Amino acid sequence: MTNALSIATWLNGHFLAPQAPAVRAEDPGFLLGLAVFETFLCEAGKVYYVDEHLARLAGAAQALGIDFDQDAGRIPEVARQGLAEVANEVGVGNAALRLTLTPGAPGAGAQVLITTSSWTPPASKGVLVAISKATKVPGLGLENVKTTGRARNVLAREEAQGRGAYEALLCTEDGDLSEGTVSNIFLVLDGILCTPPLARGCLPGIMRSKVLLLANELGMPVQERRIEASELEGASGAFLTNSLVRILPILGVVGLPVEFPPGGEAWTRRLTGALKEWEAAS
Repeated sequence: MTNALSIATWLNGHFLAPQAPAVRAEDPGFLLGLAVFETFLCEAGKVYYVDEHLARLAGAAQALGIDFDQDAGRIPEVARQGLAEVANEVGVGNAALRLTLTPGAPGAGAQVLITTSSWTPPASKGVLVAISKATKVPGLGLENVKTTGRARNVLAREEAQGRGAYEALLCTEDGDLSEGTVSNIFLVLDGILCTPPLARGCLPGIMRSKVLLLANELGMPVQERRIEASELEGASGAFLTNSLVRILPILGVVGLPVEFPPGGEAWTRRLTGALKEWEAAS
């Protein structure tokens, strides 16, 4: 969801020269995909939701056995330093900052790598999605962990984009909706804002959590429940969430007779407005 233009690369306290090597060949993060990551939005020098991202990173590191506990004081400190320095390098522009944590080569210790790409959000009126043939496995431990093993998601999204969609929706092996490849999904069904529960294999999205909190504060009826893919056709509104797009309306589903209002309906607008107010006050 980022553009290709690289702005800066930062590793364990230092900026790297363009095209300089950043990962040692013996690092299990490179050899085995034993690494976790977070993607931060940086706008005009401000990095959003740092505490929330780092908390999720810690949980993911623990799930993969990366020695986060030993470095618990160092890794967050190094990460915050890096995010601040990279944000300063980005300046007034907008960027996606990807922080990748690997175990490091034997004896080297954990590696904190921040790579950047320029970021332009998609059209606010909304996007198309497509349902992927790739599936999620609820209950499988790593389905809720943001690791660098992203082949399924990458291929599913590329296939969806080839069909004219912005994002691919992943269902479970049982056929119910789980999430997008880089997003969580919300539907308005019978006057209730619904999203799949984490038990259906979706990631605990930072923006997903914020939307659930704001919806409750606004008095919106909310349910985290199993959602069948067929329920898309009966929804009165739908949107995607992640830390970069925030709240992104869905206009329709490729291959299905589904159309949602451009720009989203009243629920989407209210949540977007509440989110803007909350971020401005933070």
